[in-house]
Amino acid sequence: MNKKSKLQMIQVEKLHPHPDNPRKVIGDVSELAESIKANGILQNLTVVPNNDNWDDFTVIIGHRRLAAAKQAGLTELPCAVVEMTEKEQLSTMLTENMQRSDLTVYEEAEGCQLLLDLGDTVAEVAEKTGFSESKIRRRVKLCELDEKSFKESQLRQPTLQDYDRLNQIKDIEVRNELLKSIGTNNFDNLLYSAIKKQETDEEKEKIEKLCLEHGMIKAQKHDEIPSNYEYTGFFALKDLIGKDFADGRKRYFYFGYGSNIYIYAEAWKKQEKNDPEVEKRKLEEQKWDELVEQAEEIDERCEALRRGFMLDTNFNDSKKKQELVKFIVAQVAAGAGNKKYRFEEIIEHNFEDDENIGSYINEHWNNDSGRMLMATAYALSQRIYGSFDYICVNYSDKTFSRKNNPELNRFYNLLCKLGYVMSDEEIQLRDGTHPIFTSGEVK
Repeated sequence: MNKKSKLQMIQVEKLHPHPDNPRKVIGDVSELAESIKANGILQNLTVVPNNDNWDDFTVIIGHRRLAAAKQAGLTELPCAVVEMTEKEQLSTMLTENMQRSDLTVYEEAEGCQLLLDLGDTVAEVAEKTGFSESKIRRRVKLCELDEKSFKESQLRQPTLQDYDRLNQIKDIEVRNELLKSIGTNNFDNLLYSAIKKQETDEEKEKIEKLCLEHGMIKAQKHDEIPSNYEYTGFFALKDLIGKDFADGRKRYFYFGYGSNIYIYAEAWKKQEKNDPEVEKRKLEEQKWDELVEQAEEIDERCEALRRGFMLDTNFNDSKKKQELVKFIVAQVAAGAGNKKYRFEEIIEHNFEDDENIGSYINEHWNNDSGRMLMATAYALSQRIYGSFDYICVNYSDKTFSRKNNPELNRFYNLLCKLGYVMSDEEIQLRDGTHPIFTSGEVK
């Protein structure tokens, strides 16, 4: 086409919304329609011709104005008619919408991805949209998520940081599963578990490769081990690196809890089939070891959730400080002692042996008194129990019971007053209804 761009009045019925408009939902235009009724169209639309006759057009900029004008009863609108390639049309719509913050987070993500698909670099998309390059990369990662699940998750109003944290998980199916819990009180717990499982799976791959390189045979369970093989130990990856297995014996291995493995080696001397009762006791011992490890992992996960909340929350709000002050006063009145290393962990500062702690606190109090109060409350709350958890491991009869831990109860009450939300698992541990107490197994 050789016709130049021009401004002209065009009948409304000849103007059509662009099918690839990144803003999928126009929204309520009633207020804009009333303004148009009173003042008319104050800014022209930008359109492209659909044919050489220039008598039918597609809107590039002004979709809300077109919808509002129709609602207001206008029959024609001022339009700047321009000629653009398909790529230029899409780029213009995306850039215009994103610069005006008219898009949802997911629409922004789709827009960034489409610009990249059209051939723009991340740097070029950043220049067009005004977004930072890191923001663009984070947005594009959202496009990997299931769109329906993402839109449903938005109803729970999670933060953008929550979506960013999903990127720690490499498996997209796991990310989409976690998307179902984002914005709930269980998200942090499930995400932490998924990260630990990812780390465990990666470690299992390394262990399996190492074992196979040493000529070991992988078994799925103990029943696959021949009777003339003897148990040689329970190993983690660090135990296997550099270990010498060149003694001429064949070996079997199978995974226990987490990434640890049991290794059985061919016996040196020919031996009769093991006593079934002895084998049964060995398996019970192994199962017990695994359950103990699970209990330790549960405690570690719950502690990580509490610690994460304390590290990520601003406690300088006056109401939160008041709760902390009241808690600390009550603890001191009960004769609480200080545990320096706990205090250091939460304020994220390690004191040197000759450093004056009082001087440090005085120097930094005005800027971070809330965190110092939080750290003090955390240290004081652990004055009685060496382990800050609810699980009591009964080694004599190999059972688990709920530990009565009033200090931890009070500390959870404080955290909740400060904005912390307990996961379902933490509530089960507190109330004694966790499966590890009732069945001896973690579900």
